[in-house]
Amino acid sequence: WWIRASMLKGCFGRRNRLSPDDTIPFQQSIDELKEEICKLQHALTAERQARTRLLQEHAKEVQTHLDMAREEAFEHTEHSRCDSFPSSWSLAPDMVEKLHALFNLSRDKDRSKLSKKSKEFSLELNLPADLIQSLAGQAGSFDDYKSQVEREWELACKQEALARPQVLRKIALHIPGGDTDCPLSGMQEKKTRSGIGIRIADTLAEVDAHTVTTVTSVNGWEESKSKFSMEGGNDAVYGTLGEFHGGLVNLIGLPSKLDDLCKAMEEEHCDRNDSDETFTPPNYSTPTTPKLEWHAVTDPTERKRLSPPEGKRRIKAIDDLMKDERVKMARLRREEVVALVLYTGPMYVKFNKILRAAKKGEKGGANHSNKYPTTIHCIVSGVIKLSKLTRLPPNRVVYRGLSGLRMPEKFVQEDELGVSGGVEYGMLSTTEDVKVAVQYADGKTHPTVFEISCGAIDRGADLTFLSQYPGEKEMLYPPLSYLEVTRRPRLKEMEGRLVRVVPMKINANVTSSMIEVMLGKRKELYVALLANLMDE
Repeated sequence: WWIRASMLKGCFGRRNRLSPDDTIPFQQSIDELKEEICKLQHALTAERQARTRLLQEHAKEVQTHLDMAREEAFEHTEHSRCDSFPSSWSLAPDMVEKLHALFNLSRDKDRSKLSKKSKEFSLELNLPADLIQSLAGQAGSFDDYKSQVEREWELACKQEALARPQVLRKIALHIPGGDTDCPLSGMQEKKTRSGIGIRIADTLAEVDAHTVTTVTSVNGWEESKSKFSMEGGNDAVYGTLGEFHGGLVNLIGLPSKLDDLCKAMEEEHCDRNDSDETFTPPNYSTPTTPKLEWHAVTDPTERKRLSPPEGKRRIKAIDDLMKDERVKMARLRREEVVALVLYTGPMYVKFNKILRAAKKGEKGGANHSNKYPTTIHCIVSGVIKLSKLTRLPPNRVVYRGLSGLRMPEKFVQEDELGVSGGVEYGMLSTTEDVKVAVQYADGKTHPTVFEISCGAIDRGADLTFLSQYPGEKEMLYPPLSYLEVTRRPRLKEMEGRLVRVVPMKINANVTSSMIEVMLGKRKELYVALLANLMDE
């Protein structure tokens, strides 16, 4: 039509010689040709899309067959092994010894001892006590019993790992179909089910690798001596109720120079055998000495040198702290403020070592020449005063990490009165922030955190405003406080990790006397002694 139009144009000469009626057929032919071209383009596009979909379906079908083949091969080689073969996991030698004793008790007619030991063992392996007892009764030999317990332990640990929310979410992403009544009905179709297992296995491998990386990075903290963690395993020593009621005087003795407490504390830090001995606190990794720490708190020049603007350490002037409203409301003495500030720095290591080594006879313990009795009594006196003004946490819970792979012995076994717990000899630093406790906790599989319930009477002292490290929000309890396990441990997702949470109740030891009470008792003693001398 374009050619014909050009010929006509040439025949007639100029374009304006054509009448409007003569150009109508040509324009209609052009429009029809354009319409045909558009239809052809749409047809080609549709055909191309259909072929692409067909190729994708073929590729998906091929992948499904490959997944089915892999799954069948996996089931053929592994299914029977998983059901019948023993666990590849092995209990530690000390756990095997305990398990053997438990197995022997199952053959005894006295079932009360078996029940008690089963509860202790169940806390350590996180297995139900009735399951441990039933396996002991069913096993024909100790080797069979050990194999079954190890298998159940392996399954329980893997079940705990699978219970993490991020794992369950990733698994759910690979399960198609279903409805609100039966969300997993998509798993019933053979074609769908064949490829899901492989994809879930790959996903779990990725999640497990991420978990290992996280645990490794967190374990880079030096947990074993941390202020916010407590010792576990066989090396930890915890006291009895008798020591709780015995008080601090029975542990380290009376303070010296009640008429000049500040001078007595200075002598404990500057004029003793260990005054110039260097030690390095794990939290701060800065070598120091007791004499240096005393001057850091009491000497303005040394205080400024150790509190650089770019550093995390901020030692406040004692004169400024004495003007603080909280110090006035608690009626803290200057000696108590000095002692509390000393504890919030590196000296906490020395003080707690003395208290916790009291029953071990170790160097640096309470039998050592320098027990810091005046300083520790001033710390405890200040804690008791401040605790009365400390606001309780919103949920009335504080946290503390457990350093060591096993629960302390006293926390996994009940005494003759059915109580699980013990006295912490040292001063107990806790935190309201569970993230801090998880960071300081230990455990390759999952860390352990003590969830400690507190109340109006059993509450610690908030030392944040006194702390040399303001970033540490610390709730301090007096030494010889009693921790009691109240419920079975549970697993909880915290900071992307599966954490074993041990519910506990604390009884704060406020039996120790405040400094004013000690001074009053001394006055009463002197008056009574003078009266006796006059009578004689």
